[in-house]
Amino acid sequence: MDEKARFLLTDIIKLLLKHGPESFSSLSKTISDGRFVKDLESILAETARSGKVLSSLSKKQQTRKPIRKQLLELTKKQPEKGQILLGFYDGLNAKRYLQNLRQIREFAIELKLPTIKATSRDRALGPLIRGLMKFSVGDLRVIYKEINEVENENDDRSLAGWSKLILHGPGYQQSTVQDSPSNASELE
Repeated sequence: MDEKARFLLTDIIKLLLKHGPESFSSLSKTISDGRFVKDLESILAETARSGKVLSSLSKKQQTRKPIRKQLLELTKKQPEKGQILLGFYDGLNAKRYLQNLRQIREFAIELKLPTIKATSRDRALGPLIRGLMKFSVGDLRVIYKEINEVENENDDRSLAGWSKLILHGPGYQQSTVQDSPSNASELE
């Protein structure tokens, strides 16, 4: 008896002690049933097929170039489009735009891009940028301009901005002196 067979026999004895002789007797009856063998064959075939699908998916992901490298290649072919997308990608990486996964998904929905299935913000950047690559330069200019304007409006990181946020909450809009028609009478 070789060493592997000895280890296998030792494991079987341990399982017999752990589960008892009744479990082994029941297993013996189940295995002798023809239906069990067919079920086991289908389970093993499905497992093998799933393994092949997963390995092909992982190979596909390994062969895909990093998004930054794709953008640099795009910049060589279409300089303006590449620069816009590269600037947007760098802003996303620096979290200047779309700070969380929910915002990225909503942005993709607004632009009618494919659903972003990523489970983290970092993994969502690639599909988002790949979706944006399909837009024309003119559309990208408009999108980039709009997102810059929205982010600049929402990004008051000055001491005064933080004070307003702490004192009044995130939706606070301060009215200016020009907004009030009766400001002259109030001053007197």
